[in-house]
Amino acid sequence: MSNIIQSSELNLALDENTPSQVLKELAQSQSDKIRFAVAENPNTSPEILKGLFSEFPIQVLNNFALDLILLENPDFLEELYGVYGRKIRLHIMNYQFSLLNGVQIIQTNIFVVL
Repeated sequence: MSNIIQSSELNLALDENTPSQVLKELAQSQSDKIRFAVAENPNTSPEILKGLFSEFPIQVLNNFALDLILLENPDFLEELYGVYGRKIRLHIMNYQFSLLNGVQIIQTNIFVVL
């Protein structure tokens, strides 16, 4: 029975339509697989992502919602780094790919955690 419950919780954690309040509860799970999935879920609130960052920094930094979070709170990365900066080195590299005529087609941030 426990495996069935955990499986349904994992499915909720993976589902991008899961409400952030449910993800908040799942972030407290004893299962690292469920917490891992919550860290990757773009519907996870910034506050929950901050809490998961020390355990799953790569998943938080690669969360699809990070660009939107940074638009709303440009200091979000500094807040993460300020809390965990002594343990984690964060490098942000901006890459731009352009067509020959100079029209920008892709701009992305790549985060390297050491």
